[in-house]
Amino acid sequence: MRPAKIAILVLLVVSVVHIASPYAVAWRMWTAALSGDSDTLTDLIDWDAVRSGIKSDIADGIVGMPAHDVVATNTLVPFGSSFMAGIAGNIVDRDVTPERLAIALRALKKSGGVGGSITKAWFSWPDRFEIALHMPGQADDDPPLRVELRWRSPIEKSWGWQIVRAWVPQDLMEQADFDG
Repeated sequence: MRPAKIAILVLLVVSVVHIASPYAVAWRMWTAALSGDSDTLTDLIDWDAVRSGIKSDIADGIVGMPAHDVVATNTLVPFGSSFMAGIAGNIVDRDVTPERLAIALRALKKSGGVGGSITKAWFSWPDRFEIALHMPGQADDDPPLRVELRWRSPIEKSWGWQIVRAWVPQDLMEQADFDG
């Protein structure tokens, strides 16, 4: 076989593996969550990055009371928003964990509510992959839960695809059981 053909074949195989690999990681994450495998969830999800993103969304008013409403109703804006962001940050730190995700999904499974549906999955960059999905109990017109996976090199925290961001819509935040 000629070197050019070998190179094309190798490039084709690498491309197919690259395109399929985030789907395999998403499937691994889903099955680990349903089975309560918090070790696998710890490997597949950058929990610090996910918590940081959720805290940022709460502080920006994307989740919860919209930021412009907070400003309009709050005479102590800097203190009030930092205080609320601190409270929300503590709740996120406590509740956004591999164990809590596994518990929540197992509870959904027992109630017959696990399922959800992927509405869209796409590469937003060669090293970034996003998945949008509707969770059980969400209406078709509700915004989907979105997660972002990034390719991590061996130099970084861990190697391979890892979930680094989640955008949780308001209706799912309201359904979340933060009291335990």
